Amino acid sequence: MRFGILQSLLAVSLAPWVPCQGEKVIISHQTELSSLTHKLALDKGYYSALGLDVELVWYPSGAPQVKAAVEDKSWDMGVAGVVPNIIGGSQGILGVGIAMDQSATNQLMGNAEGVATWPPDSIEGIPIVLSPNSTGDFVVQACLKSQGYDIQDVEFIYAQQAEVIGNMTPGPDGTAKATLGGLWAPNTYKLLDSVNGSETICSGASVYATVTGGHMVRQEFAEEKPMTVAKVLSGWLRAVEFINDDSNKEEVVNAMADFFAEADVILPRSALELDLRLVGLFGLARQLELMLRQGDPPNSQYDIWTSEVGNFMLENGVVTSLEPPATYIDDKYMKMVNDDPQLKDWAEGKSVPALESSQSASTSDSSSTPDSPSPAPQSSAVAFQSQIFLAMLASSLFFVAEILV
Repeated sequence: MRFGILQSLLAVSLAPWVPCQGEKVIISHQTELSSLTHKLALDKGYYSALGLDVELVWYPSGAPQVKAAVEDKSWDMGVAGVVPNIIGGSQGILGVGIAMDQSATNQLMGNAEGVATWPPDSIEGIPIVLSPNSTGDFVVQACLKSQGYDIQDVEFIYAQQAEVIGNMTPGPDGTAKATLGGLWAPNTYKLLDSVNGSETICSGASVYATVTGGHMVRQEFAEEKPMTVAKVLSGWLRAVEFINDDSNKEEVVNAMADFFAEADVILPRSALELDLRLVGLFGLARQLELMLRQGDPPNSQYDIWTSEVGNFMLENGVVTSLEPPATYIDDKYMKMVNDDPQLKDWAEGKSVPALESSQSASTSDSSSTPDSPSPAPQSSAVAFQSQIFLAMLASSLFFVAEILV
């Protein structure tokens, strides 16, 4: 009888364990370098090591991305440009980090004729083609003002980015509808590649018109799972450190090519290398510095940058009112990363044996679209904890069996 009881108990306690799933987090993104950080964090196991099961979902632009979170709660966290962050800020979307600095990749560009005649004595009668009420529009106007031109004298042609390139491309007679235009990456690289003699005339970075992007989170999700938000930021920041390390350039550029190709964006290697050089990604220390509020009333550098674009949107009728950045940009979660020694070291790219031993790389051969997500694998840390639990359970059952017999 004793043997039979032990045999039954062992059969239960030592049966093959079923791994617990990591904590599910859905992260939304678009096709840009700042989103590659999440793809690398997923592929390299930076998230799974923290017990996270991350799924990436892709959106073509910020408007449907914000709408999906507000109306359907389709994602938990996400990366987007400053305009979606501002619009989302009034609809329950928090800003918890600075995703990137795209100032240098928002540009006033010219085709060969535009470059040869810049700067003109007068801007009157010279058409400039751009996408209206966009960060490109914001930067172009800043560039024109820096030259002393009156914006009221400018003849703007409004078009989507692909049409901007088309309008700047000379036809069979050698002329184009516009010699100047406002573009942002990767469209800037497409113009350089397709229109001979085209060049960058001015960028946001050259006239202090800062264009950032933000790391967003649904407020409800952040309030329910603050530590999960901190863990995602830690894994994401570790990927930022990897990308910013020049010794990883070859691997990063290859990853960029594959990542962009998933959205049918095919760029020459020179363009990818230029994008890597121009787009700014901030590590933990710089994030905290830029998000630190000081003065009376308290304001951060990130608040100021966001307000500058927000005021431009208000002046141009994109929004009818603005929420102060302090009401939706919150550095609490970045501070949580900084205050947790393990999360801080992980975010800064340092060796963390307790996490590295459980790190498992994710398979990445499925597309990161809403219809075909690429989930992260089960964390080895969770598996190890399960095995310890089962061993303890088996020991306890032996003791119970002794009592029963």
